Amino acid sequence: MTISVLLIDDDSFHRQGLRTFLQLNQFQVEEADNAEAGLMMASQQDFGAAVVDIRLPQYQGARPTHHPTGIALARAIKERQPALGIVLLSAYENYGAEIAPQQSLFC
Repeated sequence: MTISVLLIDDDSFHRQGLRTFLQLNQFQVEEADNAEAGLMMASQQDFGAAVVDIRLPQYQGARPTHHPTGIALARAIKERQPALGIVLLSAYENYGAEIAPQQSLFC
């Protein structure tokens, strides 16, 4: 059985690399290049996992927060698909302190 992964990243270069890696490892990949499209896809289809870029541009449905938009998006996706596993990625090294308090989101 092939696992379907929702890949949300606004950087096409990173998205392409992740897509290739996941496909080579037998995952079916659906892509979104922004938070709104990713949230819509998560609302319309069940996925086995989601890979979300932490640094996404703000989206209209996001509640005001000091967290990066990717974390807000992950919360919104979790509300729609509570059993979904979510992997947060960043090309930046300084997000560890922001992610650590969010562990309950991913457990």
